[in-house]
Amino acid sequence: MTDVFEFANHTNHFHQRHGISESRIMWAAKEDFIRDIKECNKYKLVTQKDVFGYPFGLYDDQSPQTLSEQGFKLAFTCDSGFNTADTNPLLLKREVISDSLGLDGFKQLFA
Repeated sequence: MTDVFEFANHTNHFHQRHGISESRIMWAAKEDFIRDIKECNKYKLVTQKDVFGYPFGLYDDQSPQTLSEQGFKLAFTCDSGFNTADTNPLLLKREVISDSLGLDGFKQLFA
């Protein structure tokens, strides 16, 4: 798959949440988050070491700052909308594509 896809950091053990609005990044100590993303970047499959996908798309005000301090250049949320030249590169928007969306729904996202 690496000839088609690039793989980036998505955390090692932080893909956990409370309800629908809080992920582990938001309640864990900053030092634990840093340790976890460094651990994830050790995997050979993770070739884009400075790109991050927020688990569940959830983050808080400190998350982009922590990623910046660790040398990350891009990070993807699940905030809906378009990115512009003014979009913070550590808070890039992306559309959520659920497995129940279907082809017609997918087409409507980009109509």
